[in-house]
Amino acid sequence: MDLIYRNLRSRAISIAVVLVAATFVVPIGAAETESLKALRSMGKAFASIVEKASPAVVSVVCEKVGGREGGRFNMPYDHPFFDEFERFWRSPRDRRRAPRTQRVQGTGFIISPDGYMLTNDHLVSDAKDGTIEVTLSNGKKLKAKVIGTDPGSDVAVAKIDRDEAFPFIRLADSDALRVGEFVLAIGNSFGLSHTVTFGIVSAKGRDRLGLGRDLNFQDFIQTDAAINPGNSGGPLLNLDGEAVGINTALAGPSGVSAGIGFAIPSNMAQGISDQLIATGTVRRGFLGIQMGNLTNKRAEALKLKNTLGALVESVLEGTAAAKAGLEPNDVIVEVNGRPIVSNQKLLNNIAMLAPETSVRLTVMRNGRRKSMTAILGERSERALARMDDPNVTLREMGLDVADITPDIRDALGEEDLQGVMIRMVAPQSSAAEKGLRAGTVITKVNRTPVDSTKKLIELVERALERGKKTILFIVTDDSGERMVHLKLPEK
Repeated sequence: MDLIYRNLRSRAISIAVVLVAATFVVPIGAAETESLKALRSMGKAFASIVEKASPAVVSVVCEKVGGREGGRFNMPYDHPFFDEFERFWRSPRDRRRAPRTQRVQGTGFIISPDGYMLTNDHLVSDAKDGTIEVTLSNGKKLKAKVIGTDPGSDVAVAKIDRDEAFPFIRLADSDALRVGEFVLAIGNSFGLSHTVTFGIVSAKGRDRLGLGRDLNFQDFIQTDAAINPGNSGGPLLNLDGEAVGINTALAGPSGVSAGIGFAIPSNMAQGISDQLIATGTVRRGFLGIQMGNLTNKRAEALKLKNTLGALVESVLEGTAAAKAGLEPNDVIVEVNGRPIVSNQKLLNNIAMLAPETSVRLTVMRNGRRKSMTAILGERSERALARMDDPNVTLREMGLDVADITPDIRDALGEEDLQGVMIRMVAPQSSAAEKGLRAGTVITKVNRTPVDSTKKLIELVERALERGKKTILFIVTDDSGERMVHLKLPEK
């Protein structure tokens, strides 16, 4: 009996061990199988995205006059050291040669079946003969015409001039993109076409980046998907195979990917490309304010709870901001209901709107919310110059003026004199040709009385906005009152 008992006990223990082992070993194996299935599924999903998008991605070669290629040395690196190195070794004969051609390589991607494509301004601006060479995924080389470029955003549009339907990549809504989402980049990395890298969205809304270019409108998507030289102009794709951005820059001490790359958001690229395709140029809205730094101390003084918003430092006369009623120390916190968290965000939002667009501004004034409506002007070189010098238009007309003070009235013996006095007239200017000189008083502009420099500038700028070519001044001097028609500067 003892022997039978011991055998039964031994068998029971063995069965128990097997059951315990099964409890732990079988699920571990099952979990590993499910994990591998998930990984394989993810890999297949990425492969499907690449297969779908790759035919619309092209390698770009652009030739620019004035590059380093063609001389004794052909340095592939854009660094001042190599410029000096080449100049030192170049022979006098080489130095006398005509400007040579620089060959730049990058990426682009087709966004419509008729061959329109997006790429970077820094890649294709100043292209020789306005054309670039593109290579499709099947190796076919074609010519594309540069339709338009925008240095402020680094967006450019070109068109492949071919009578055929092209595969294309749709642009996604980049505002819906979330930090942490998977993204893929496809590009001509180091000249190796259709190189694919993978990562996540590391951050959104990156601005004030020192990228060495005049990128005034920065709202970059940051990604750890490897962005290397040659990736410029290529698409950053979401899991639907749509472009959420245009890869444009990298940050790293060695000029190669260090896990920080930047892409222009697709919504910004869409708005700019639509204008470039339609007109070849980009027109941007202009508010007409100087912005200041909203520090904690200033926020406290302005009765604000935080430093979110754009601080109005000054308002330029005659601009959209002035007409809307904006004042210094206002803090703009919303544009058309969208939050404004910084000066850069306000700049981007206004610049993406067309001139003459009506916008609803929400500002904080003395700790209270206030709404107002502005009709945007147009951002231009002249408008920007006026921010630095409000009198720039008058100076271009050859005039330097000043308000008439009580001392001037006493000196002239004219207690009731109203107007603006000319202090100086530029030689050979339109004003000089019309006989205007220092001491002449401008009393009316287009028959509207003026009593200050501020009013004079406002009337002149209004005439410019209306597309007028000339303007009528009523002036008075020791020879009496007369009318003078002056030519206005070009906008």
